[in-house]
Amino acid sequence: MLLFYCERITPRIRYVVKWIMHELNCEVSFTESRIEYLAFHGAGIAYTNSKMEEGGGLQIFPSGFMEEHGVKQFVPTLRRTENGFHLFPDDSELQFDILSAVFYLISRYEEYLPFEPDRYGRFRASDSIAYRNEFLQVPIVDTWINGLGDLLQEKFSQLKIERPHFRTLFTYDIDVAFKYLGRGAGKSLLAAGRDMLRGKWKEVIERRRVLQGRKSDPWDVYKWIKKELNTAGIEGIFFFLTAGGTQYDHNVDVSRNEIKDRIFTHAEMAIEVGIHPSFRSSEIKGLTVKEKKGLEKYLARTVTSSRQHFLKFRLPDTYRELSECGIVRDFSMAFPEIPGFRAGTSRPFPFYDLLKEQETSLMIYPSCWMDATYINYGNQSADKAEKEALGLLEAVKAVGGYFIPIFHNNVLEDKRYRNIHHLLLTNIVDANKQLVSQVE
Repeated sequence: MLLFYCERITPRIRYVVKWIMHELNCEVSFTESRIEYLAFHGAGIAYTNSKMEEGGGLQIFPSGFMEEHGVKQFVPTLRRTENGFHLFPDDSELQFDILSAVFYLISRYEEYLPFEPDRYGRFRASDSIAYRNEFLQVPIVDTWINGLGDLLQEKFSQLKIERPHFRTLFTYDIDVAFKYLGRGAGKSLLAAGRDMLRGKWKEVIERRRVLQGRKSDPWDVYKWIKKELNTAGIEGIFFFLTAGGTQYDHNVDVSRNEIKDRIFTHAEMAIEVGIHPSFRSSEIKGLTVKEKKGLEKYLARTVTSSRQHFLKFRLPDTYRELSECGIVRDFSMAFPEIPGFRAGTSRPFPFYDLLKEQETSLMIYPSCWMDATYINYGNQSADKAEKEALGLLEAVKAVGGYFIPIFHNNVLEDKRYRNIHHLLLTNIVDANKQLVSQVE
């Protein structure tokens, strides 16, 4: 066990210390008593600027940030190091206030401040401290935590520290379940007419063959996904958009037989289904719970996982509403336009409501790579998508993190992206085999 000492243990301090020590699989207790801390014969961290006696454990100098309440306009000091960057640098043994640094990034402090949104009302990756200082593609928080664990193990040989093992979870956004199926005769006829007027004869012919049952719908990749995951022994989640009829929300009706037959009722169904709250859900209160109830009614089971459509959310409002309607895991923490670690970490962490200064039970699962990034932002090549996906996978494996890619069923129509999907799974299976052999 490790004893953590601070003159005043604020909610921010307790939250971030608990999470860091959880990631190191290390039990921690707290005290505000200097006498109790100095009398403790074991591993300890003193979070204080006061001079400590020799042998007083690891001392971390507080920057003052963790004693504040609410938000204010400021940017933390940053210092480049041999292995990356430190936020809130100082001259202590650790060389920076790791608690403030971790909290600043995982609380998404900068996203509470006024910002110039993109065309969809989202916080831009280019406005983040990670992007501006070129460490967005680095799980820097995970690196800091591992470094702290190494230092604690070095100082306190009796302390049991266990770095997290690499984990993965594949996720899929079902924005539009099928390219042609599930729309009914009237809508299909209108769509075919539009294609003919635009000279899209390939789509006209393909639509007819699909509707006649002579060809599979190009976006019906669900059996293939399940086979891939089952073969690799990897878990997955489908995030299903139930909304339709708006500019950005136009999935097919969830109650149609095509959905039930092709997505939800395979015998080998071991994939969780989560809600994909609509584009408007972050703007209209009550819409998320309505969409969630509709999906739960159809599935006849409770939905507890979520990812926002367009990765569109506002802090703290969106996360508060998700918590209120029974969501316990959210997977929206990623930038749509650039791959990388939006919160500086690959690992799940509890959402901290900065305006209430309160830890919540909602767990945030960050993603670092999305297939649609390379199609919707600059029409980038599949080769680049593959290279960056494999690079981020290696970065996550190196820190014992959690690799959570985002795929879309419509993008997986493209064989090049199916190849990326298969390549990632193959790489992960090989890595897991190596891990097992090392343990044995």
